Amino acid sequence: MNLDDVSPATRLLEKRRQMFEVQEALETQKEEFARREELFKRREEALRKQDLELQQQLIRFNKFLQENDSKTARAEKKAAEEIKLR
Repeated sequence: MNLDDVSPATRLLEKRRQMFEVQEALETQKEEFARREELFKRREEALRKQDLELQQQLIRFNKFLQENDSKTARAEKKAAEEIKLR
């Protein structure tokens, strides 16, 4: 539509229509951004929980290894003492 050939009122209406369309597009983009941001936050929280669980598992595993090493050392010491007593 060539706005130079129409009345000022028609031009005003056309500009308002265009402005409305732009505003609608902006609102749609805002809604999509908010939806994606919420999705990102949920994913981030899930990853944070997984990371915490992995850290706790690592701590438990390291404790297990330390206890196992300690038991092995005690068993070896006891075996060595029993050999000496023979």
